[in-house]
Amino acid sequence: MTDMRNNGDAKLMVCEAAATVALTRKGKLTNLPTIKPEHDFSPLTMQENLKAPSSNYGRHLAKQEDPLDIYVAVNELVYCLRAESRDFMRSLYWIAWMLKFASVYKKTNKQPLVCSYRPNSFIDQSYGRDVIWLIWEIVVDASRTSPQAGVLLPYIDSLFKLHCLRWNPSVLKNRLCFLICACQFICESNTLDVSYPVPQNSGIVKGITNNIPQWLRSIIETQRTFSS
Repeated sequence: MTDMRNNGDAKLMVCEAAATVALTRKGKLTNLPTIKPEHDFSPLTMQENLKAPSSNYGRHLAKQEDPLDIYVAVNELVYCLRAESRDFMRSLYWIAWMLKFASVYKKTNKQPLVCSYRPNSFIDQSYGRDVIWLIWEIVVDASRTSPQAGVLLPYIDSLFKLHCLRWNPSVLKNRLCFLICACQFICESNTLDVSYPVPQNSGIVKGITNNIPQWLRSIIETQRTFSS
C-alpha cells in the first residue's frame, strides 16, 4: 500500500480523477422521504398510495423467505421503475418505506428483518439476507429490462459495486446515494445525456495536474509562515 501511495503514476491518476470530477456538471441528489410508521404503515395510507394495477409485478423477484409484510412495497417499487411508469419520487418513497419497516422491525423484535439469501460476491456473505439486497435486485432488474438497458447497465453496475464496497449495516445510510442515483438514472434514462464528454477539455485537466506541485509548495510555505 505504501508503494502504491508513493508511486508517481498512481498519484497522477488520482489527481486527474479528482480534477475531472471537479469539472463535471453537477446536480443536487434527492433525499429519501421521511417515513412516519404510525401514518405510512397504516392500511388506509398504504391503500391510498397503491398505484400498481396488479400485484404480480414483483412476483418474479420475491423469494420464499422474503417477508410477506414488505411484498406490497416490493410490488410498488417494481412498478415505479418500469418503462411505462418511471416514477422517481414514488420509487424513493417505497425504498424508504422498506428500510423504515426493517428498522422498526429490528427495534421491536431485537433482531434484524431477514430476507431470502441473495448471492453477492462483493460483500461478506453473512450480510446476504439484508433487505437492501432485495431492493438492489429490483433496481438491477429494472435496468436490465429497460428499453435503455444498453446505456443503463454499465452505470447501474458501477453504482451497485460502489454500494457494496466493504459493506456492513453501519455504512447503509452513507451508501444510499448510490441507490438513489441508480433509481434516478432508470427513471430519467430517456433523457440521460451520455454523449457529454467528461471532461470537455482534457487540456484543462492536464493544466490542473501540472500546477499541483506549485500549489503544494505554496501551501507548505504558507504553513511555515504560521509556525515561524
